[in-house]
Amino acid sequence: MRREFKFFIGIILGLSIGAGIGNMLIGLSIGIAIGAALSQYKKEKKPSQYIYNFDLFANIPKRLRGENSEGVDVEEWFNNKNDKYDIFKSIDLDFDYCDEKDLLKNEEEFIVGIRAEDGDSIHEKYLYDELINLLRRFEEEYETKWEGQFYVEDKKENYICYAPEFKLEIND
Repeated sequence: MRREFKFFIGIILGLSIGAGIGNMLIGLSIGIAIGAALSQYKKEKKPSQYIYNFDLFANIPKRLRGENSEGVDVEEWFNNKNDKYDIFKSIDLDFDYCDEKDLLKNEEEFIVGIRAEDGDSIHEKYLYDELINLLRRFEEEYETKWEGQFYVEDKKENYICYAPEFKLEIND
């Protein structure tokens, strides 16, 4: 339907040119050429962009519970092993965790914080499901729960997702 409309517009333009120069046959020929060119023209769609911003924290108990938590490097867990869409590689992350000597003294908990320090994670794909799966896998491996929220923006809406349920809601 759109192509026919573009072709019709081309014919109208050509006929108006023909009326202007006083020769409708030339105008019709020009109109057919313009209409054919317009009907073939396709506007390139810009890829959708989804912007992710994080303010999440998880506490891992002093004894570093979890199957793979002994000597864990949390940044490596997210950036090298499990984040196949590079969601977290594109932003500066703030991993807050105490020194091992503090853990031995039982003074602090091991705190993992994912917070966008200098910007957002921007992707062309909608990665909500992959992101939730990644965060859930971390919860399972380290027997913890996330606290806080993260945000997803697209061209139409802004969403917020509160931990630990991770239900997507429209952000007012």
